[in-house]
Amino acid sequence: MKILDVQGYSLSSGFGNKSYLGYLNNNKLKNIGVIEIVTNKKIIGYGETYSGVYAGELIKPIIDFLKTNIVNKKLENIDDIKKINSKILSKPFISRNGIIPSVYSAINIALYDALSQHKEIPLYKLLSKKSAKKVRVYASNGSSTFSPREIKEDVNKILDLGFNSFKMRIGHQEWGQDLKRVETARAILEDKNLMLDAIMGSIYPPWDYAKADKKLRQINKFNPLWIEEPLIPNDYYGYQRLNKKYPIAGGEALNNLSDYGIYKEFNCVDYIQPDVTNVGGYDVLKMIAQLFKKKKIAIHVWGSKIAFLANLHYCLSSSVNFLEYPMMNLDIDKEIIKESLKIEGNYIHPPDEPGLGVHISSSVKRKYKIKKMSNYLL
Repeated sequence: MKILDVQGYSLSSGFGNKSYLGYLNNNKLKNIGVIEIVTNKKIIGYGETYSGVYAGELIKPIIDFLKTNIVNKKLENIDDIKKINSKILSKPFISRNGIIPSVYSAINIALYDALSQHKEIPLYKLLSKKSAKKVRVYASNGSSTFSPREIKEDVNKILDLGFNSFKMRIGHQEWGQDLKRVETARAILEDKNLMLDAIMGSIYPPWDYAKADKKLRQINKFNPLWIEEPLIPNDYYGYQRLNKKYPIAGGEALNNLSDYGIYKEFNCVDYIQPDVTNVGGYDVLKMIAQLFKKKKIAIHVWGSKIAFLANLHYCLSSSVNFLEYPMMNLDIDKEIIKESLKIEGNYIHPPDEPGLGVHISSSVKRKYKIKKMSNYLL
């Protein structure tokens, strides 16, 4: 099967509920960056890049630039994914970190999606000969803008759905209010898992080490399973010091093997959180997992259902501790997913159909055409 074309574009979707992170100047929209691999067998592979959230306007020009490395007169064979990996991720200066490997993540996902459709098997079976029967998920919501009352409603909702692990955001509101929000969540959860995300990779200005240490000392009494991103992602020394005192999680903002290697060397986290839509795709994610085989792996997701499915298939092909399940619903999700996901309590079961199970029609592209400069403006 040959690659005929590669297309990149971004879409803007409203939220199906009010769980969006309201501190972002996003006009109640979330952008998603999508890549399509078009083949000579009339099969289309889809992938999502997490960089589409922050730079949706750049996805198309970057793909147009990279296209010559994937589509040429010889027509690349889609089976040779690692050859395409090498061609793109070896570009001097620009491909080792930053937006290029993040965008390439979606190319890699789309290649595997198309190939698994061609072979008529679910994607996770293409990634590994062995697969998990189910994957443990945690409910991820607790918007940074929620009041204690809204946190109470949020936690009760996820408990009613059968989840026993809940993650909420902190760091945006006045600190005394944040403490009340966390106290509320812990009281309702009782001894169930509470994860706290300080979102310092997204907030400006972020906490420094001294401020983070003081706040974590106060919040640690609520016995969180982990405290996520209490510093900017590249404060390796700060993470090293905090991780000696508190259960730290992080890694979603990293997107190259070298940065993950530094996290390992410095012992920055207890839980590492890679995301296949940002690290360079499945092949790089496998190397990261091998690097952290003695650590706990909690796969990150905060995009559309394309991102969730892409990460789910990796989890089914590997061994992870948790997969993030965003309670945030995008309007577009119900229009692009072919198969309903089977969730029972804290676990999600494998999809049955080949590939990711995604299709984006021309009418959906028109309906959700990107609204420029609408997402994540500081």
